[in-house]
Amino acid sequence: MYNNLDFCLCRKCAMIAAHYGCSDVFDNLIISLCKFTTLTSESVENLPTVFGSNTKAQTAAKTVFDLAHCHGNILREGWKNIMESMLQLFRAQLLPKVMVEMEDFVEPNGKISLQREEMPSNR
Repeated sequence: MYNNLDFCLCRKCAMIAAHYGCSDVFDNLIISLCKFTTLTSESVENLPTVFGSNTKAQTAAKTVFDLAHCHGNILREGWKNIMESMLQLFRAQLLPKVMVEMEDFVEPNGKISLQREEMPSNR
């Protein structure tokens, strides 16, 4: 099992790989960390409960997103896993509001949501 020290070591290995331009090593670390997030292995219906109750998965996700933010220029194949994780968070409606809204000059409030709202059926 991974603990916080293991994630710290993964982060340090990733930073070394990024510093020396070893994109294959960096990609493999990101891909491995993405597996620990459980974001792509759970169904959308179970994701909020499973991900919310698993601190190791949350730590792995934070590590992945931090590394992608700091060293995204060296990522190659790892982007696929990061985008799959982001899509799962989007489908489960777990992304913050600022990430699912954009400017809309037609709407009175100036913003439009990228997530569809379910309309009640009139049957």
